Amino acid sequence: MILISGQEVECTETELTGEPDANEKIPVTADNIKEGVTSTMMAKSLVTKGNGRALVVAVGRNTVAGVITEKTQQAPEPTLLQRKLGTIADKIGQLGLFVSGLCLLAMILRMILEFCDALPCNCQNIMTCEAEAACVPLNFKFSSNIEVNGVEEKNDYRLYGDLLMAIIISITVVVVAIPEGLPLAVTISLSVSSG
Repeated sequence: MILISGQEVECTETELTGEPDANEKIPVTADNIKEGVTSTMMAKSLVTKGNGRALVVAVGRNTVAGVITEKTQQAPEPTLLQRKLGTIADKIGQLGLFVSGLCLLAMILRMILEFCDALPCNCQNIMTCEAEAACVPLNFKFSSNIEVNGVEEKNDYRLYGDLLMAIIISITVVVVAIPEGLPLAVTISLSVSSG
């Protein structure tokens, strides 16, 4: 506000400046119009003495108190270190997704090669493959009853189990590779080492 008329008006601006002393406010005239501080009354200031009339020129967030409140309630901008750590974490996460895709592709390729009889049954290491004696070959059936040594047993085929295992392993690689806690860990270690 701008004080237009009044007598012995004093205001404390403790909430804004922290100073407990009252400031004298003088009505604005043609002579003192350039000295706006003496006739300006701020929001959140308290009139402790006198009476007068004032013209309101700003309210809410347009006042000095509103600007201060808005600035203090904004989320702080990330520091340069936090931005760089975020970039590194993103790159590591992208690499983890790429490696996860490669793992899934390699495991599916192994199943396709075994399905086409290019690899022995249940070959886990392509470089040194040996066929297992009791291995059930891959096929699209879910289960069947087979006879082993005169005893009928239920046999669950491996294709769907192997496919599920490949998906679980690739998801595990993604979860392990994405470093959500990297920025926090670096910040904590820096604060501990600086103290």
